[in-house]
Amino acid sequence: MRFNNAKQSRPMQLNMTSMIDIVFLLIIFFMIVSQISETNKEQIELPALSAELEQQSAKMTVNINADSEVIVSGESIGTNQLQAMISQELAEVDGNTNRLFVTLRVDRNALTDRANEVMRILNGAGIPGVRVAVAAP
Repeated sequence: MRFNNAKQSRPMQLNMTSMIDIVFLLIIFFMIVSQISETNKEQIELPALSAELEQQSAKMTVNINADSEVIVSGESIGTNQLQAMISQELAEVDGNTNRLFVTLRVDRNALTDRANEVMRILNGAGIPGVRVAVAAP
């Protein structure tokens, strides 16, 4: 049997029109993006921050163990002492509650009432966000 090879003798041609269109669209896109990024780079002189005005942030970690005891800096404290410590930390950051970062670590066997009580104290002090530590799975 003899097969006809006439169709295979013609080389296959690629239509380059769509490829050229895509290249031109990419060129136009990059030209526009580069112009937009240049307009966002206005020449302005930013104010300098002097070393005297550096803002310090305070970090505080409140632990609640399995016996529902509140522990801060290795000391078991009561709610009145916790309020006093929060006031002291706020005084260190000039009363700016946004610069006081509090992390609450609660043992999984602790009573939730104690954790809620600590959260109420922190909320009453005006601390906007408290980080609650959890174990990664």
